[in-house]
Amino acid sequence: MTERQPEVELCGFQEEFVGLGIDVPISWLFLYAHAGRNAGKTIGGALRMMSYMCKYPECMGLITVPKYDKWTDSTYPAIREVFKWAGFPAGEDWTYIENKKMLVFKPTNCIAFVRSTDEPEALAGSTLAWVWMDEARLSSEEAFRTIVPALRQPNMPYQVWITTTPAGRNHWLFKYWFPDDYYRENPEAEQVSLDIPDIEPIFREFAGKTLDNPHGGKATDAMMRKLYGYMTPTYRQEALGEHVFSQGIVYDTWDRQKYMKPLDLWPSSISNMSIACGVDFGWDAPTAFLVGGVDGDKRRYLVEEVYKRHLDNDAIASEAVRIALKYPYLRY
Repeated sequence: MTERQPEVELCGFQEEFVGLGIDVPISWLFLYAHAGRNAGKTIGGALRMMSYMCKYPECMGLITVPKYDKWTDSTYPAIREVFKWAGFPAGEDWTYIENKKMLVFKPTNCIAFVRSTDEPEALAGSTLAWVWMDEARLSSEEAFRTIVPALRQPNMPYQVWITTTPAGRNHWLFKYWFPDDYYRENPEAEQVSLDIPDIEPIFREFAGKTLDNPHGGKATDAMMRKLYGYMTPTYRQEALGEHVFSQGIVYDTWDRQKYMKPLDLWPSSISNMSIACGVDFGWDAPTAFLVGGVDGDKRRYLVEEVYKRHLDNDAIASEAVRIALKYPYLRY
């Protein structure tokens, strides 16, 4: 282990996230930092990477980004900044080899490969001790599941850490780190696991707010309050790092029991309404048809709902025809 390690002021979620399972090694550790914009996610991921490299000589790791422009614009600058804070000069103590997409940390002879997740099959084949997925909300579940079997470098604690702004309650990240909530809200979803033989992986999650970052967090939070509105679902996701949205759903306060009333409780009959239908297409997320009506007093009704997963084009067309025949004056 090299004696030089990062001595920086950690903020918010970073205080536990950066060092967990490194000084006291924990293997098959899966960490998920979901935080607001400018909450220090990528800096936290870079600090953890450097701490691991300092502790475990000759380790081999993988840094993933959704596309390489994310590496150039965000992930790589954060790594450069962290190495600078810790007193590791570029060129002398570490170097990034562009044509090999490989970062070399010389004090402990460690290597980190850099790969994009836009071609998940290309992630297979490596032998790794750790993986850092930056902005993983833009990466696929296939990419995540492809890299886990690569954790096989001997005599290393196997760890994956993820840093990202969350992407909602139907995203694969929510499924793995909040399985009780995910499967309760998606009772038809197939149960999945990582299938690691004789191992029970450890999943930990860390929430971070934009305001937690003393270096510009307050200004960024104020901007998002004006842009999105304070405590709106978008603000809660982008500034507070909360899992608010389901895929394709804008209003997180929707309650089917409250708003889907029986016909005999309606003040107007369907025959006295103007009827229209809206469609939201999905596959893993359900396809939804909502038939709505407006009566003479401008009251609005949801007349019928279709909510089904894995509908192909023929099935969608059949539902559309059925609804059109049922409501002759329907508008799509």
